[in-house]
Amino acid sequence: MKANGIINTSGWHLQRPQATLIAPLIKGILSFNLDWQFVIVGACLALVLELCGIKSLSFAVGAYLPLSTTLPIFAGGALKGLVDKVQERKGEKKEDDELGRGSLFATGLVAGGALAGVLVAMLNVNESVAKKLESISAASGLQSILGVGGYMWLGVIFFLAMAAILYRIATTGKQSDVTQM
Repeated sequence: MKANGIINTSGWHLQRPQATLIAPLIKGILSFNLDWQFVIVGACLALVLELCGIKSLSFAVGAYLPLSTTLPIFAGGALKGLVDKVQERKGEKKEDDELGRGSLFATGLVAGGALAGVLVAMLNVNESVAKKLESISAASGLQSILGVGGYMWLGVIFFLAMAAILYRIATTGKQSDVTQM
């Protein structure tokens, strides 16, 4: 199911960015053939970023991950900024970043997605189970009905719906209001 840094999940090929980034570094160190000038430039860039008040790890992750991975992170940050601005305009006190309703809900979404990904990866190890999962997948049926472009737009619609739900949860009045939804 995985070879050369690529994970195959039901016909989708997902590049593993960590393996792609670290493999040349490790090979260069072990073979004594690492171009140290790039390492030194990266370290100096990280130092300058930190001195400017920018978290170098966040910058580095944004620099080496593809836009398809970082765009949802940016969208979440932009939504958080919007929620903070709306709460400030309403005169509400800003919630603790880690314990706010929106942050807890978003963390649950990320954790749930990660657990589902691990579960699907574990199930895909067995070829017969992988084929059964592929046979019950709705992806091919939706693609035949909507077309490939329509299928992609369906993903965008679901993403926007989740953003709207996250916004609503983050801006509701009390914790009890959230549990009554």
